[in-house]
Amino acid sequence: MSRPALDRKRPRRRVSALIAGSLLLAGLSLPAGLVLAGCAGELPVPGKTSSTAAVATTATTETQPLQLGKQVAATWSEAIQKLVPLLEGTPPVASLQTPVASLKEDYVQKMVALGRQIAALDESQRQAAYDRTTDVLDSTANSDWFKSYVRLYDQYAAGTDQTSQDFAVLLSTFNTLTQYAFFDVLKAQDPVEAQRLGIE
Repeated sequence: MSRPALDRKRPRRRVSALIAGSLLLAGLSLPAGLVLAGCAGELPVPGKTSSTAAVATTATTETQPLQLGKQVAATWSEAIQKLVPLLEGTPPVASLQTPVASLKEDYVQKMVALGRQIAALDESQRQAAYDRTTDVLDSTANSDWFKSYVRLYDQYAAGTDQTSQDFAVLLSTFNTLTQYAFFDVLKAQDPVEAQRLGIE
């Protein structure tokens, strides 16, 4: 089973849909009853959502797990929308490495803070938060900012030099920011990161 959503050594030349790759693992039984479907790096098909999408709720009636799930998705969307302007015009990698890495770490910390709230829920509530995150992410597939992210990633991934390839890997990890809010996923996908962040 491959751990990252995109190959760590050489990014894929085309990413058809990057959303929520961090949330999906192939045939992995996670602890605490958190059941996930799909394959690492695979993403929901636009228009196809999980069962929670059929439940009509409002901001005033949503439970804490659903609100947290929406917050995770909104935080991911915000990170991507802050990343895109940095990449427009494809500046040289040397000028982007530090600000992009710093932006990622800022959002890692935001996701971990949400993850600590999710981890305090019972297993059915954690699943509800996960499902809501997936539903909201699915709805962003056709957004202009997401399409820009994919386009800009492809431009950097097309570089043949090692520096461009390494930077494209960094860009691809923005796709997996949501895993930092779901600790069982993070520990399975990137145990080194989980250890760095003190997640046990």
